[in-house]
Amino acid sequence: MLNRRLFFLLIILIGHQRLIAQSNKEALNNFIVYAQTMDKVEIDGDLSDWPKELKRYPIENKIWGADLSAQNDLKSNFRIGYSLEENVIYVAVEIIDDDHIENAAPEWNNQDSYIFYIDEQYKIEGSVNASYTLASNFKNSTNIHNNWDPEVSKYVSWQKMDYKIKTKGTLQTIEIKYQLNEPINTGRIIGLGHLIFDKDNNEHTALGWIGKGAKGSSAQIGSIGAVVFSNNDFSKGILKGQVVWEDSSIKSAPEDILVTSAQKNQHWFHVRLDKEGKFSTELPVGDWIVQPAKISYNIAGKYYKVNAKKQQKINVRQNSETDYGIFTLETIKKPSVSLSEKVANEKLDPETQKQIENMMNAYMEYYNIPGASFAIWKEEEIIYKGSYGIRNNYTKEKINQNTLFEVASITKPTFSFVVMRLVEKGIIDLDEPLYQYLEFDLIKGHPYAKLITARHVLSHQTGFPNWSNGEKIEFKFEPGNGYSYSGEGFEYLKRVLVKLTGKSINQIFQEELIEPLNLKHFYYLETPYALENKSNGHYYGYPGLIDFRKEPRVASSLVTNPEAFLEFANAIHNRKGLSAKSYEELFQMQNTHYKSNNQKSSETQEHVGLGWFIDSSASNGKIFKHSGSNGDFLSLFKLYDDLGVAFMITCNSNTGWNLFSHAEEVLTKLKLID
Repeated sequence: MLNRRLFFLLIILIGHQRLIAQSNKEALNNFIVYAQTMDKVEIDGDLSDWPKELKRYPIENKIWGADLSAQNDLKSNFRIGYSLEENVIYVAVEIIDDDHIENAAPEWNNQDSYIFYIDEQYKIEGSVNASYTLASNFKNSTNIHNNWDPEVSKYVSWQKMDYKIKTKGTLQTIEIKYQLNEPINTGRIIGLGHLIFDKDNNEHTALGWIGKGAKGSSAQIGSIGAVVFSNNDFSKGILKGQVVWEDSSIKSAPEDILVTSAQKNQHWFHVRLDKEGKFSTELPVGDWIVQPAKISYNIAGKYYKVNAKKQQKINVRQNSETDYGIFTLETIKKPSVSLSEKVANEKLDPETQKQIENMMNAYMEYYNIPGASFAIWKEEEIIYKGSYGIRNNYTKEKINQNTLFEVASITKPTFSFVVMRLVEKGIIDLDEPLYQYLEFDLIKGHPYAKLITARHVLSHQTGFPNWSNGEKIEFKFEPGNGYSYSGEGFEYLKRVLVKLTGKSINQIFQEELIEPLNLKHFYYLETPYALENKSNGHYYGYPGLIDFRKEPRVASSLVTNPEAFLEFANAIHNRKGLSAKSYEELFQMQNTHYKSNNQKSSETQEHVGLGWFIDSSASNGKIFKHSGSNGDFLSLFKLYDDLGVAFMITCNSNTGWNLFSHAEEVLTKLKLID
């Protein structure tokens, strides 16, 4: 009996794999599907009542994780239909997995789970992608309180969702019935996406019918696919072509192209390109306009701005293949904006402030940066503060002096200050192995685990990677014998301090940093004020969620602004809050690394203190600095300690790095630094 059951299970598995393989062959290279009408079905996880003629579309885009090309561990597909009578869409997802994992304390990423994305508004500006995370014992949805789209609450509700998950052997089915707000009509388009999260021991893989993304990426145009409501008489044709760079020196192929309807219905599709820049996609018949999908690219460390005005109309005919040919991406040169030289010994005059503002706005427009904030400090006071652009590129809400930014890794110097406060109190020793206070599960049993000290953590000498993502850590070198930038090490030290003090890390920050230095607008956790004033981050101009972690990361969670952070710079410069010995420890060169892959030289050297990077020059003296990147937020801080000058600049965009050299150019023009 057992062998017979195994035999039939194998037949079912092979059958489903054949169906998935068949759907792979039929699929075009873009995320566009055409939904057909269908009769009502019972939402029970049994797909036997679904129409046999509905096409299966593969969910196969690897978002992250293991290489699945040589194994049959994870395969998935979906079908979609709709009912005019009920004004609903029906979605059926089939997942073949050799091991379906659940967790007794479920979260979306500690067990197998599935995320359903839907954008009913489907606005080209980047309307909300409502998400519903589903697992056998867990569900969650988009947080409507931290979204960039003020209309999100109209489109996210569990009352709209009816679903059932059914697992039998290696096959899991997810059946969904989803109520739409606006009436379905032939030709209407909505956004749709799927993410399959597979948890296997210490490994995890995510497959998607979405594009690869990062924090906040669900706001980007084309981050999910598109569904066109059609019927048997719906007219379609195929558009194909290739996108290339006008500048032949750019070797990386463009990633995408935007195709918008020339009719009044404002329909649009974000069409992905293959590695050669080619595309082939099925579109409704009619006139379409081809134009760039992205106006900015970072390629091999170089920035390119694309001429967004270039476009061309083309007609797609019924049951025909239209070859567009070549669409060329043209690049735009960087503007040249000058700032008059002057000596700045006090607060800047209005004319100079206006020049800086004009300079920043011009470069922000070129670099596709929605918003930024910049402040300069000199000898006890802020002599310039400027806020530019918008905090939300969807609502166009403006940046102001109260706007807060994620400063990412610039959190680390604030944590090192806290550590030295606790060293002075005798709570922790910089050179005692941390395992004596608290062992770290991800390195437990490794001979190097007993060597790591707080000094190693703060000077990036643990041998850890930057982040482990919950997986067992492989040391890059013996602790104390190299450089490896690591936020994971800072998080280990955080847990040690929490145990030793019996306090939360947020309370420790309050008592050892914020209160002693009387700092304002330093937020490591969500507060009503921080939530109200925090900017959205952006990827290539499209906003993401305003999110705060449930527990602060001492490596990256600080939310503040340049004016507030320069008060911390003032305290550091004046050696407040710590003894002279502790400051000597903070700024002693503990380690050296090289900033690029060039040959080792003094020009590429960067020295590491405790939580700080340290440069020095004959004209500018000692420079204490740190930068930060959370992807959609970028920031840079420098304290020219011998000169009594500091600046900080923050941007709410992944393209913000390009602006930072212009901030330093301002200081040079003002004769504050050489």
